[in-house]
Amino acid sequence: MSESIKAFFKTLRYSFHILVRPIDGFWDMKHERRGSLPAALLLYVLYGITYVMQQQLTGFLFNHNNIEQMNILAELGGALLIPALWCIANWSLTTLMDGNGKMRDIMMATGYALLPMILINVLLIGMSYILSLEEGSIYTFFSGFQIVWTLLLALIGTMSVHEFTFGKAVGTSLLSVVAMLVIIFLVMLAVSVIQQIVGFGYSLFKEVSFRF
Repeated sequence: MSESIKAFFKTLRYSFHILVRPIDGFWDMKHERRGSLPAALLLYVLYGITYVMQQQLTGFLFNHNNIEQMNILAELGGALLIPALWCIANWSLTTLMDGNGKMRDIMMATGYALLPMILINVLLIGMSYILSLEEGSIYTFFSGFQIVWTLLLALIGTMSVHEFTFGKAVGTSLLSVVAMLVIIFLVMLAVSVIQQIVGFGYSLFKEVSFRF
């Protein structure tokens, strides 16, 4: 095995260190270069895959999705859209708030923060075939726990990457969520305007073609 592959797997394994020691882990990731962007990107992909698997393969007692009508690519894109928007919104805000993190740092911290979602998504699939409906509270607990754990890691990652205080990291994170909503609104507005322009152009073209 080449040294580059060994180094990649070492930075990938480092995500488990961040999982249990996030404060030291994120600090060392940035200042000691113990993480890597390729490992973070792989974690993004694994998150997307396990999310789609959880939506598709969860047992029928806990799966309320219409699997036959689900589009795997749309589900994958939707899953990856949220962390992508977070990175863009967080970078946009922190550049105005004296943040010390670069886009690369934010992407790495976010990717490593997704590990709880990856692990628990797989766990939830298995649990859905073992638990009864009366034990659904256990399934619900782990579903919520993965989100809380990931958000906590993302918050600590924001603190470490930008060297913010806890209060400033919380404020920046809340503003980042608002910025994500604004970005979604603007994109939807732009798509709507483009659709109207295209529709008007097509109608005009048909009218002109009909007259000639």
